[in-house]
Amino acid sequence: MSAQNRPKLAIPRTPLEWGLEGVAFLGMLGAAVLLATHWGQLPDSLPQHFDAAGNPARWGPKSTLLLIPAVMVVMHVILTAISFFPQIYNYPHPITEQ
Repeated sequence: MSAQNRPKLAIPRTPLEWGLEGVAFLGMLGAAVLLATHWGQLPDSLPQHFDAAGNPARWGPKSTLLLIPAVMVVMHVILTAISFFPQIYNYPHPITEQ
């Protein structure tokens, strides 16, 4: 059965799912706050890659740390948006109204 033929389901969120959304939001907020509060204490150049011995193999600007909260937010938004369309998931068994 293709995704177009699957029934469109409106699955309500459980209190646990709402709680997990809150935990995810607090985690993203915490990461951003932690980065913002310590930004001035960070050196201008940070190690970005380490070799097998644990020595820095590549250095870069501290601005690359801004990618971490940005990627977290983008991934959360995408995964949350997809969760509203369960009919597009690839299920191993046919999905029916029941």
